[in-house]
Amino acid sequence: MVAQMATQPTNDAQFIRDLDDPRLIAALEENTALAYADCAREWPGEVDATPARVRYNCGAPFPLFNGVACARFTPETVDEQIEEAIQPFRQHGLPMMWWVGPLSRPAHLGERLLAHGLQEDGHTPGMALDLSALATADDTPPAGLTIAPATTRETLEDWATISTRVFGAPDALRGALLEMGARQSMRPDPQWVYYLGRLDGRPVASSALFFGAGVAGVYNVATLPFARRLGVGAEMTRAALRLAQERGYYVSILQSSGMGYRIYEALGYRTILNFSVYVLPGAAD
Repeated sequence: MVAQMATQPTNDAQFIRDLDDPRLIAALEENTALAYADCAREWPGEVDATPARVRYNCGAPFPLFNGVACARFTPETVDEQIEEAIQPFRQHGLPMMWWVGPLSRPAHLGERLLAHGLQEDGHTPGMALDLSALATADDTPPAGLTIAPATTRETLEDWATISTRVFGAPDALRGALLEMGARQSMRPDPQWVYYLGRLDGRPVASSALFFGAGVAGVYNVATLPFARRLGVGAEMTRAALRLAQERGYYVSILQSSGMGYRIYEALGYRTILNFSVYVLPGAAD
C-alpha cells in the first residue's frame, strides 16, 4: 500500500518528453548535478555553479556529498580549471567525486583528472525510463510492505538511518541528513520527495525523487539486507515513479549501482550513458 502526496505539474514545455528527445543526455547530467547541489544548499554547504562546471560542497567526510559535475572546460586551460575546482576540497581535506559524462569537455578530461591526483572509481550507468512504458506486470507489493512519504522528523530519521547504513556513510552524518531532509520537505512545492518503506511496521527501505532539468530523478533506493530479494526495492522505485506520473513528467532518470541494475531494467529503464567517476581522497582516507 502506497500513500501519495497531492502535487501540481510544472510547465509542460520544460519536460523531456521521451527517450528520443535530443535534450535527454544533458538533462540526465544536469538532474544529477542539481540534485547534489540542492543537498549542499540545505546541508548547509556551498554551491558554486558557473557555465564551466557545477561544484557542490557539503563539508562532509564522505565523497558522495562533495563533488563537481557538468564540466565544460577548454583544452588550453583545463589544468587551471581543474585545480580551481578542487581547491576547496584540498584545502579542507575533504573527499569528493567528479562526474565525467559524454558531454564533459575536453574529451581527455579523465586523463587530466588523474594527473591532478584524482583516482578513477569505475563507471556508473545513467538510465532513463519512458514513464508511459513503466513495467507493471509484477507490481504487486510484498506482503506487509507499506510505503509513505517521509515528512515528519520521526520518518525522516528512519529514512536517514537506512540511507547511511546501506550506502556506507559515516553514522555521524545521519543527523545532518535528517535536518537536510526536513528543510527540503518544508518547501511549498518541494523538488525532493522522500519515501520510507516499512515491512510489517518495521522501517526497512528508502527512496527519493528529485524534480529538475525536465526529468524526475530517482535517488537513494536502499533496502536493509534482511529485507532484500523480496521485491521491496522495485516497489520503492515504483512509489516514486507514480508520483512523477501524477506531476505530469514523461521521463525518469537514475544512476544505477551494480546491485540495482537488473531491478531497474525489469522496470523498463534503459542505459543512456555511462558516467566515469573520479574520486579525490580526503585527509582521513
